[in-house]
Amino acid sequence: MTELTGYTMAEINQVGWYQTIYPDAATRKRAEHRREQSLAGDDMRQEEWSIIRKDGTSRVLAISTSRVSDADHTAAVAFVTDVTDRKRAEEALRASESRLAMAQRLARMGSFDWDIASGKVWWSDELYRIYGRDPTTFHPTLDTFLALMHPDDAESMKTHLQRTLQENAPFSHELRIIRPDGSIRWKRTASVLDRDLQGTPVRLRGICQDITEAKQAAEHERVLEEQLGEARRLESIGVLAGGIAHEFNNLLTAILGHAELIETELPADSTTREHLLPIRDAGGRAAELCRRMLAYAGKSRLILAKVDLEKLAREAILQTRAEMPIHFDPGSSEKVLNGDVEQLRQLIGNLLANAVEGSGNNVQFNLGFEFLDAKAIRRLYFAGALVPREYVFVEVQDDGPGMSEAILARAFEPFFSTKFPGRGLGLPVVLGVVRVHGGGLHIESSPGTGTTVRVYLPSAD
Repeated sequence: MTELTGYTMAEINQVGWYQTIYPDAATRKRAEHRREQSLAGDDMRQEEWSIIRKDGTSRVLAISTSRVSDADHTAAVAFVTDVTDRKRAEEALRASESRLAMAQRLARMGSFDWDIASGKVWWSDELYRIYGRDPTTFHPTLDTFLALMHPDDAESMKTHLQRTLQENAPFSHELRIIRPDGSIRWKRTASVLDRDLQGTPVRLRGICQDITEAKQAAEHERVLEEQLGEARRLESIGVLAGGIAHEFNNLLTAILGHAELIETELPADSTTREHLLPIRDAGGRAAELCRRMLAYAGKSRLILAKVDLEKLAREAILQTRAEMPIHFDPGSSEKVLNGDVEQLRQLIGNLLANAVEGSGNNVQFNLGFEFLDAKAIRRLYFAGALVPREYVFVEVQDDGPGMSEAILARAFEPFFSTKFPGRGLGLPVVLGVVRVHGGGLHIESSPGTGTTVRVYLPSAD
């Protein structure tokens, strides 16, 4: 004991055992009480007590006792072991494990260990979190590990695993997993394979990192690049279309003007008059075409005023020649915009005409309000300069054949049409009107599911 405490036996006997190693009165009292319990038969089994050595340092002792007695005496025999170094090692190990767990959590990286011979699989706490599983109820195995893979990635995972086991190929793979709530997460797995002296695989150890946010960011960047490229392409087409329309409109002005002059100079009974009528009709249609091209290019002159969108919508429905009913839901609140009434009328008319021509049996026309946050704005086909706020929306749905991705990619090109020659300015004009009114647009369509176009416009302040 002298070596454990640093006191000589003379010092211990002079001062007292408890007084030397338990300078704190409360600890000393607890120790004396425990001694009485031991003498009464309540033996200690590796109980740990902190003592203070003579030099002031602290040590941890594991103490076990056993009561012995004869006819005249009762005593307790104590077995004392200095476990200070073990306790410090345990504490250092706990601290290291805690730092590792924190690092794994911050990096969203878990680790695993598969004992191939026994089939036992160990997961770190972070790996359970990545998979959304409770470590107290979920017990990972190779089969359950594979069952958690996304169906489209499971076979690829098995192939990589077999190559690693058979050919010692590096195992590094990105794949998707399905969590209990149905959400899909991306993870990157990398591991090393241990073999015995005979070359038999015995253990696979590695890490799994959640890379979902990185994947989403990369996909968002890809979508933005595509949208930017599409916007630049449509803008260049718009510039070209606007220039052609402007020049063509000047030519039409001269053609129609001279046609009117000729008509005023001809006698009332002149047969030549009947030849001027097709010129004026064709010129009028060409002028309308120029106005639509200018609207697409955003070159039309805006005459801003307060516009009652519901009133405009009802007028457009009456003017649309449809063999099937148009189901109209105007919503519950008044929807007033600052806009050009003629351009907005053209926007609604084109949306309805497109839906009617492409519809099977039903067209649904909706008005309403929707708050768009930054995430929702990023998902739009065309977002312009939209900022998070509430917008009025105009939505038209049809149950027609829908569009493939290839057709949808060209839907807003001037004069592109899958119907018949001479069409193809409906949606481009809609996009042009949306652009000059500071709005946004989204379109959803796939073969067999119909088409939905939703336009977002700023409401009047």
